[in-house]
Amino acid sequence: MLIQAHIRPTAPVFSHAFKRQTRAVAMLSSAKITSTVTHLKTRYYKYLENLCAANGIELAALKNESQEHERLEMFFTGLPVLVGLKYFTHLRCLRLVGQDITNLRPLGDVADSLEELWVCEGVLSDISGIEQCHRLQRIYAFDNKISSGAPLEALTDLKELWIQDNCLTDLSFLHSLSNLNVLKIGGKQLSDMTIRTVLEWPGKLQTLNATSDSRKSLQSLIPLEECSMLRKVNLGGDSEGYFMWIGCHFPFLEYLDDDKLEDKFVPFYLVSFLWSNEF
Repeated sequence: MLIQAHIRPTAPVFSHAFKRQTRAVAMLSSAKITSTVTHLKTRYYKYLENLCAANGIELAALKNESQEHERLEMFFTGLPVLVGLKYFTHLRCLRLVGQDITNLRPLGDVADSLEELWVCEGVLSDISGIEQCHRLQRIYAFDNKISSGAPLEALTDLKELWIQDNCLTDLSFLHSLSNLNVLKIGGKQLSDMTIRTVLEWPGKLQTLNATSDSRKSLQSLIPLEECSMLRKVNLGGDSEGYFMWIGCHFPFLEYLDDDKLEDKFVPFYLVSFLWSNEF
């Protein structure tokens, strides 16, 4: 009986201590989360402030004046994220040059109005999110690190695409761009193997720039003959064989490598010219 009298229940004591410790940890975690969120909000606010300043927009009047702006632009400031687009419900042209943008998903906020997009000379590697912008007609995404053009397949109204100097290895997305008129796709990425991934060149193509030191043969470009509307071609050749090849396969060109062709560029004209120079 005496032994039983001296025994004290200790479980509740440990339980209370554990609860106090848990509450302390929870409060500390909550404080860290609050601090992190506050820090992010401050940074995003600064990015938005810089974007507005670059376009002559008073941040205080943003909500009232943003609908008046159809164009935004920013050059070589290192902007890392797309911020505040939800305010610009009538935005038609977004021009971001030399920025550090890595995520295009925020473009969904202007998907119903955006017609022209510049995200060039940057570090962009993934263009997922661009497919939301179903009204896009012109995209300038050159000199980035883009590895896949698959998201572009959804943009069937696209008329102009500059995507040269990237890291593309598969060009099969081009067959979906049936309304494309202008295509610039050259650079180191454009090897013979990469060109052969084109399932079908856009039938309405009128201007093509495909200059590349990586391309060793012109034969991979023969399917371009199907583009009957093609009038301007830049392939960067300079040999007699190059001009002969162009003349045989593209007799109705008006411009070759930025030079206007004064005469109808038909094969017999070119052959006669080369023949007379040889003899």
